[in-house]
Amino acid sequence: MSAKLLTRHAARWTRALSPPSPVLGPVPHIRSTSSEPHHPPQSTNRPSATTASPLPCTANLSHLNPSIVSALEATIDLQNSLGESDPKWQRRTAALADASSTTAPCLKIAVLGETLSGRLAVVDALIGNPTSSIVPEDTNKTYYLSYGAARQETSTNSDVNVSCPSDWLQSHNLSITVPPALDQLDHTPEMLHDPILSSDMVLLVTDSRRCLSSPRERAILQSFATSGKPTTIVIDSDSTNKYDALIQKYITAAISIGMHDALSGIQSPQTLLKQSGPASTTHLQSSVTNQPTPVIKAKSSLSTAFLALKRLKSRELDARDKLEAVERRLTSLSGALTTQQTRVYDQFVNKDLALIERVSSRIVMAVRESLDDLPFWKLFWRGDGISHDLRMRLAQYSLVEAEYRMTHTLGRLAETRDVLTSLCSSSLTAVSTLLASSTHASLTTFVHDVTRIRDTTLATLKTAPPPDQYVLRNEIAAFEAAKGLDAFQNRVVALVRRQMAAQAALSLVLVGSVYLGVPLWAVVLPGGGLMSAIGLTWTALRWSSMADKFVGEISAEQKSLRDMLLASYDKQFDSAVVTPLAEAIKLAQEAMTMRRNEVSSRIQKIQNVQKTVEDLLYQVSAIPFNKP
Repeated sequence: MSAKLLTRHAARWTRALSPPSPVLGPVPHIRSTSSEPHHPPQSTNRPSATTASPLPCTANLSHLNPSIVSALEATIDLQNSLGESDPKWQRRTAALADASSTTAPCLKIAVLGETLSGRLAVVDALIGNPTSSIVPEDTNKTYYLSYGAARQETSTNSDVNVSCPSDWLQSHNLSITVPPALDQLDHTPEMLHDPILSSDMVLLVTDSRRCLSSPRERAILQSFATSGKPTTIVIDSDSTNKYDALIQKYITAAISIGMHDALSGIQSPQTLLKQSGPASTTHLQSSVTNQPTPVIKAKSSLSTAFLALKRLKSRELDARDKLEAVERRLTSLSGALTTQQTRVYDQFVNKDLALIERVSSRIVMAVRESLDDLPFWKLFWRGDGISHDLRMRLAQYSLVEAEYRMTHTLGRLAETRDVLTSLCSSSLTAVSTLLASSTHASLTTFVHDVTRIRDTTLATLKTAPPPDQYVLRNEIAAFEAAKGLDAFQNRVVALVRRQMAAQAALSLVLVGSVYLGVPLWAVVLPGGGLMSAIGLTWTALRWSSMADKFVGEISAEQKSLRDMLLASYDKQFDSAVVTPLAEAIKLAQEAMTMRRNEVSSRIQKIQNVQKTVEDLLYQVSAIPFNKP
């Protein structure tokens, strides 16, 4: 039904009568004027069923009966295995299987229409009671009319069974169902399900003024006729023949709207014009009974089976949509946890470790300044006090504040774990609440899985002991900022001693040279001065190299402290926060994937049987028959 033409009221009627489903085939062609049934052109992917055959229609139907029975049994099996929750639908499909085994089944006709549409006049004309109406116009009960030797009524809260002495009902083994008028069921349109689905044929009565203009009437076509339910449009009219073409034009337009989403191969409802007079009544009766009962019942049974499968599929699709919504929630939860974890980790790196880096850089700069303030020539009388001077200088830069900061950091990590665990638990609770009202087996199992994850994995995480708050503090306390200072002191002392020994040896050589007669001013003093300058220059370069190397060692030690703290924090962070929460989310996602695969498998089973039923509907609709 076109959304532009349906009112909001009609849309509610359509949703209540039948759940929406995707279009399963091309839109059938609608006859515009003829009241005869229309057989659409054969599709290339359908078995040919319209080839001329000398066999009567019952013979053509007989070779399809095993397939029809098998399709009905497959539908019932799916209802049982997939857990059809509505016992009415279980009874309807079970009734189809029982009816298929009946040798002389009664043809059940449902007469529908709005108030004053002429539906009661049609009922009275069919049973041969044109003078008085058996069914009241404003009744809120469903009337079941069947043959009886004498008129007798048996009433219940919602139904009235009427036995009436109608030769037409007796001779054709018929019964008529008359539910309340369509406009009286605006608040309870589902009351039409049983009368329509328990019937084999639907007579939708409209008068010449309405011409199916009511959205309630078109909703009947969209909900049932599009799925193959044998339907006939009866127009109650007192007009002359010159208005019949105009009426047919309006009716055809309304049918094209109501049958827009019909299955491929489903023929358009035939239209009958009921006028006053015995001839019109006889024509109406013969038109209703001109199709063989087995063909009508086969169409009706397959249509009901298709609607039952459509209901099952709609339920499975709804379950799949809910699981996809859960998947989006879990993905969002995982992203939120990752964001919070990244924030906490970045806070540690950018604030807590930054404090360590600032102190470390100050220590390196202090060592560099102390060594730069000590030229090599001062080493001869201050070399043995370098370690003492550096220790006094480094004592000004304490890591005590960093120790307390690390203790606070791990305490904050425990709080972060509790907060993220509560967030994860509340999200899983929201998922359980979202699916708690569902009776779908896969969704119910998934709710149990989520509840178990929440009550075991997350509950255990909440009661787990917090991380050791003193791990990082102990590592800082055990760190020695002036590590290697004594070794550096020893190397400096050795350098000074070697230089002093070299200078003393040079002096002895110079004195010996003078004693041996080498000119003092010409050779000894210039040569000795040059050799002494070379030794002192080497000492200065060696001292600069040793100082740079020592500063590099101090800087590397400070960097190793940062790396050691970061590695320890990573270990605590992963074991206390990341791994447990990621495991909980992973378990929930695996459970969701498993249930979604189950639902997809169920949908595939339904589609396979649905395709079989649709093909059988196509073949049964194409069976030719000879009218009397």
